[in-house]
Amino acid sequence: MNPDLKFTEEQKRDRALPAEEKWRLILQSIRWAESQATAGRNIPAQRLAEQARKLKGH
Repeated sequence: MNPDLKFTEEQKRDRALPAEEKWRLILQSIRWAESQATAGRNIPAQRLAEQARKLKGH
């Protein structure tokens, strides 16, 4: 990527949003990511429970 183009695009982005709005969006993204981190079926305890259930069926 052209360094000048990258710098120009970053400057446009920085001017487009006030600092408070950028911070709000960052926090919103963090909260969303944290809420996704504990998806029910993909945590170790759930995998072990599923494994035990499947082994019990054999």
